[in-house]
Amino acid sequence: MQPLLPNKKAADRYVTVYGNVKMPDGTEHAIIMADRTKSPITDCAILQSPMGLIFNTGDTMKKELPHFAIGSAYGGSQDWCTELWMKIGGCAAVTACDSSIFFMLHKGRRELYPYALNDISRRDYVDFTDIMRPYLHPREGGVDRLDIYIDGFGRFLRDRDESAIQMTPWPGERDLTATEAVVKKQIENGWLIPCLTLYHRHPSMSDYVWHWYLLNGYAEQDRTLLVKAVTFGSWRWLDFSVLWNTGYDRKGGLILYSTS
Repeated sequence: MQPLLPNKKAADRYVTVYGNVKMPDGTEHAIIMADRTKSPITDCAILQSPMGLIFNTGDTMKKELPHFAIGSAYGGSQDWCTELWMKIGGCAAVTACDSSIFFMLHKGRRELYPYALNDISRRDYVDFTDIMRPYLHPREGGVDRLDIYIDGFGRFLRDRDESAIQMTPWPGERDLTATEAVVKKQIENGWLIPCLTLYHRHPSMSDYVWHWYLLNGYAEQDRTLLVKAVTFGSWRWLDFSVLWNTGYDRKGGLILYSTS
């Protein structure tokens, strides 16, 4: 979806504002929510959803799952890791770490993160990546298949007597329409989604090449599905059709979490 000049459509209280919007963390977003009762529309106030509710504003549907903060960061980052190969190739382990914390905070799971949850510190998080590293350790070629992630994270969960969390691979060869439907269903059911991108031809995806990251929100506008991609302690809205259509035969895919 190409960014549009700023405009708005009325709703009962919330309006949709389009355009390139520079956020405090330096990222840019093509769509945001503004509450016209609390600040001028031109201020582009961000509507936060602590319960991950769906907001229907005119012809826009948006849902974001809650996440967690570590200082000013949105989730964890492999950049913090002290071990060189984790800095280079620790994205799968960090994705599993963020997932584990999410499961404890929002899915009622226990014993996955061994440190304080009420105030997650960067030091504790880095120690947690060291715990996760043997299960999803960086390797030549990286964690470049869905089954490697499922096997490694599955062993971590089993070692902590967690048997309810299930993982299903969704290969990158799947049809775009079916994949968009499953992405929306997972998020609406309260599950964040690990995503693996391998090679990609589109320049907007250069930061996501050969990389694991999380999807924890979606927004629909004018038949375009945007997804909220979480990585390196920040987030960004991406056009899902661009994300999914890599232009290469070899593809990554998604991990679908569920409970048995």
